[in-house]
Amino acid sequence: MDSSYFGRTAHALKTPRRVTQRSS
Repeated sequence: MDSSYFGRTAHALKTPRRVTQRSS
């Protein structure tokens, strides 16, 4: 598991959550 994978996962998880909250 490289830093890129962890960073990408964290960013991807944070992005959908923020978008969902804003949409709701």
